[in-house]
Amino acid sequence: MRNTEIDFQDTIAPALREYMCNNHTDLNDTVDWVCDVFNLDATVELIDQIANEFDSFFGKRLTQMNYYKITEIEFDFDYEDLTEDEKKEIVDYAKDGLWDSPNGEEYLADVITNETGWCIKSLRYDIIN
Repeated sequence: MRNTEIDFQDTIAPALREYMCNNHTDLNDTVDWVCDVFNLDATVELIDQIANEFDSFFGKRLTQMNYYKITEIEFDFDYEDLTEDEKKEIVDYAKDGLWDSPNGEEYLADVITNETGWCIKSLRYDIIN
């Protein structure tokens, strides 16, 4: 994916509003849709713009749940017979899109471990609220 100088308000926002009107979706799926349709990376700045548009369209989210964008992650692949491509696919999956942790950020690693099936050695992330 790539980042471009697409004007968010003139190009992305109208299509995003139409998408949200036709699909009652969560913020994570909305970010994924924008990145897929416009071939963009899910940067913190883009996610913030999408989250603002999402909140404006649906009203403020009832619970102020934080979302987490994984910036670095190391899984415990020790003693596992995985190819480098398989490892990269698991890491890319974890870094793509947003994660939520209903019980707070101290449980984020557990959420990712439960979803991927792999224990985490180290984790870095940005908080998106």
